[in-house]
Amino acid sequence: MAVGAHAAGSHGARGVLGRGGELGAVTAFLDGLPSGPAGLVVEGEAGIGKTTVWLAGLADAAARSYLVLSSRPAESEATLSFAGLGDLLGGVLERVLGGLPPPQQHALRVALLLQDPAGRPPEHGAVCAAFLAVIRGLAADSPLVIAVDDLQWLDGPTAVALGYVLRRLGTEPVGLLASARLPGADAVSMAATGVAAGGGEHLRIGPRAPADFEAAIRAGRGRLLSRLAFRRLFDACRGHLFYGFEL
Repeated sequence: MAVGAHAAGSHGARGVLGRGGELGAVTAFLDGLPSGPAGLVVEGEAGIGKTTVWLAGLADAAARSYLVLSSRPAESEATLSFAGLGDLLGGVLERVLGGLPPPQQHALRVALLLQDPAGRPPEHGAVCAAFLAVIRGLAADSPLVIAVDDLQWLDGPTAVALGYVLRRLGTEPVGLLASARLPGADAVSMAATGVAAGGGEHLRIGPRAPADFEAAIRAGRGRLLSRLAFRRLFDACRGHLFYGFEL
């Protein structure tokens, strides 16, 4: 999904408690993007707050008038073919497809189920080359962020195409902003591991500090809890805000 510019840059970080360092890393990543390719993979356990930081980055990128191509794959989609590529190109495909050579146009249309394969599957090499041409063309107009939440669930063919693109960028202002769950992905999504390995910096997200955890819970639905209850809640969920709200 392509995300256009909007006035949400400062709003992305608003209300994100205890993540100043992490948000600073995302800001630095976006600051450097006009100078050339970059990458930031936000890593951590399930429920630790990766998506919150990732979403703040998307809002900041859009506020800077960067083009954002995003995908949020689910575990059930990890075995599909080019589902993630369809997400990433969904909002821009029609405006860029006409500029591609006919074999690349055909391969991309077939891969995204927009055209009958006429008895043969799309050639992965042609799909990768088409994706690279699209990314380079879009980046000629403005810095571009390829954003993937839950990278471990990205389908294999899309992960291969994305890795192909990232390895071939030169000076284009293109960045990968992704979140990935730790411990590592299973065999179904191992192709995504190659994307993460070549994606630049890795930012590990840990539990919130007790004071930040308490402030976030109180700002949500825990205003009447005692300090003792907060300490027990913090210990029970090990500082994971998502599990804290659930409990």
